[in-house]
Amino acid sequence: MTDKDIDLGTVTKAEMIDPMIAEAAFGLAPGAVSGPVSGRFATAIVRAVKIEPGSTKPFEEVENDIKHEIAVDRAKGEVNKIRDKIEDEYASGSKLEDIAAKLKLPFTTIDAVDRAGRSPADQPVEGLPKGVQVLNDAFAADIAAENDPLAIPGGGFVWYEVAGITPSRERTLDEVKDRVEARWRDDEIAKRLDAKTTEIIDKLKAGMPLAEVAGANQLMVDTKFGLKRQEGAILPAAAVAQIFRTAKDGIASSDGKTPAERIIFKVTDVKAPSFEAGGAAAKPLQDQLRSSYGDELLSQYVVKLETDLDTSINQQALSQAVGRGTNNNNDNN
Repeated sequence: MTDKDIDLGTVTKAEMIDPMIAEAAFGLAPGAVSGPVSGRFATAIVRAVKIEPGSTKPFEEVENDIKHEIAVDRAKGEVNKIRDKIEDEYASGSKLEDIAAKLKLPFTTIDAVDRAGRSPADQPVEGLPKGVQVLNDAFAADIAAENDPLAIPGGGFVWYEVAGITPSRERTLDEVKDRVEARWRDDEIAKRLDAKTTEIIDKLKAGMPLAEVAGANQLMVDTKFGLKRQEGAILPAAAVAQIFRTAKDGIASSDGKTPAERIIFKVTDVKAPSFEAGGAAAKPLQDQLRSSYGDELLSQYVVKLETDLDTSINQQALSQAVGRGTNNNNDNN
């Protein structure tokens, strides 16, 4: 192994994945070497190359964050109390609608919805809970059955009950005629747009000036400088992604803001941005990578344990225990 393989760089104690190794590392003097440390994943020997003193932010800088954390903790406590009250009422045989009225909680009735969250008229259904896939569990539930609540990321719970199940069927032509006509019209427009786009790109690649081609087709020409990969506001995300897949002097196209719009572009220059490891733009990436590393190590560790112990995890039971949904064969609830 090389020095690069074993050098963790300058990290805080909280940034180290293994708490036992972190405890040993931060108990060493500069230049000191530990004995063998039995960590969560392996046995390691640690050497402290250098120690940089930590710093404490003034209270004024963290006051709002502290207040927010306290408020969130208190809110979670109140939510858990309400959850217990709902469970007690539910266990006594009360209906969800009556429980919601008694505890002054929102209650929503969905007349009919399919797995994709659309109504029988093929329109998006309003009122579905945000942040939790309640439909997955609803389609696995029986009519009028008591179901476990689903946890909402960030706090909160959703209770649901299936009032009825409508078997799936093919819609008649009269029911979908308008949509079929609209879909056909959109497909025809897309075909003609694609053909015209290909025609224009071929002329540009043959050397015809962009302004001349645009003028002949009554199209707008615009120039963007300093476009960044995460731009978003100036151009549609799909267009930005396609631009960054195109080499310098390359000509290509992308979908626009609407299905009836195409963007034809030429990349005139490519500049690689300078990277600052300590910059503000790098920190979110570092945090994301650090979290991914930890998750990947833990996943590999669990797989190794399953292999060594000749055991496996019932994913369906685990999903039900932690509030994740499962699929079934019902079609409309």
